[in-house]
Amino acid sequence: MNGIHSRFKILEWLNKFGPNKATSILGILDIDAYSDGFDFVFGEAFYRGRVAAVYLPRLRQEFYGIKPNTSLFYQRLVKEAIHELGHVFGFDHCKNSQCVMYFSTSLLDVDAKGRSFSYACRKKYLNSRGPNCALENQV
Repeated sequence: MNGIHSRFKILEWLNKFGPNKATSILGILDIDAYSDGFDFVFGEAFYRGRVAAVYLPRLRQEFYGIKPNTSLFYQRLVKEAIHELGHVFGFDHCKNSQCVMYFSTSLLDVDAKGRSFSYACRKKYLNSRGPNCALENQV
C-alpha cells in the first residue's frame, strides 16, 4: 500500500474484524494516512467505538530526513497508541500539552506530551462512570 490513505477506509477495514463489547482493535499500520481537514494524522479512532489505528511513517525520524532513533520512535508509538485507545474509551482531546490526550499536530507535540492522562481527564472519566466507580479515590 503506497501513498497516503483515507483514515476512514482504514478504520472501516479494521472494523470488519469484528470487535465487540468486550474487545477493541488497535491497528498499528506502516502506512501514511490523512483525515478530513488534515494532510496527515498520527492515528485515529472511532470515538467511543471499538476501532483505532496508529500510523507509523510520520512517527519515524527518517520520514523527515533525520537520523533514525528507535527508542524515540517507540516512545512516540506508545503515546499515540494510548491516545487513540483513550478515544475508544471515551476520552476527548485535552488542552493540557503534557496529557497523552493532547491533540498533536507535529512530532514536537508528540515528544512533549507524557504517556499518562491529566488530572482533569482522569476526573472527567471517573465522573462519567458514576458515583460507585471503584477508582474514585485514585484520581
